[in-house]
Amino acid sequence: MESLQTRLKRATTAAHSRLETTPFTLALRAGQLPRESAVTYLTCLSIVHAAIERSLAQSSHPQNQEIYSHTSPKLPLLLADLALIAGEKVKTVGPAVAQAIALADKVIIAHQNDVGLIGYLYVLEGSQNGGVVLRDLVAHSLGVPADRISYFGCYGGRTRYIWSNFVNKLNSLSLNDKEFQIIEGSATLAFTDLEKIQLSLLPFSEQSLRHNVTSINPEAGSHEIPDDPLQIDVALRAGALPISLP
Repeated sequence: MESLQTRLKRATTAAHSRLETTPFTLALRAGQLPRESAVTYLTCLSIVHAAIERSLAQSSHPQNQEIYSHTSPKLPLLLADLALIAGEKVKTVGPAVAQAIALADKVIIAHQNDVGLIGYLYVLEGSQNGGVVLRDLVAHSLGVPADRISYFGCYGGRTRYIWSNFVNKLNSLSLNDKEFQIIEGSATLAFTDLEKIQLSLLPFSEQSLRHNVTSINPEAGSHEIPDDPLQIDVALRAGALPISLP
């Protein structure tokens, strides 16, 4: 019988290849990615990770609990990266943030208590295999030193070892055929949804740029940041991150 990793790799090959050729990816590799796109991508990833990690942590499904116990949360790393430019009020690309929120809603609604979350986790953990290269490229786009970036390449020299352990744990899960299919489907959707985010990031129009509540809390939504502290408080209630308002 084929391993889960083999099935996932085959099922996601086409979607993965498309992600490698988006205008966003090509501009990032060429060192020509606009700063707004880079900041928005980190914001979108923080939204996605917030939803997936929170759902996995709260899931009662034993397979979710098993695989999640062998990973480390990435949301704090993304928030640390966003904090590097926190005082600069860089605007984000609204349509991309909306795509990320749509993905997050899909994760929470569809897979809170089934193994579909594992497919999303597989894609995000796998992205760290090229993280060291991405770290330098993203740092260049943000205009910050590469050694200050926390999320991309977070495993450093242990990346191959950690990925191998993750795959071994993935392949050791006891799954029926329906569960295999659910994970394959969610992994494919993860790549497709990330592609939608990237396609929204570049090109973008000046009218699509705005300051979002997600720059404060990745689970708060895509509404523009209001001036009224009471409105901000309402926007923050949806998230799990503790934030004190003056």
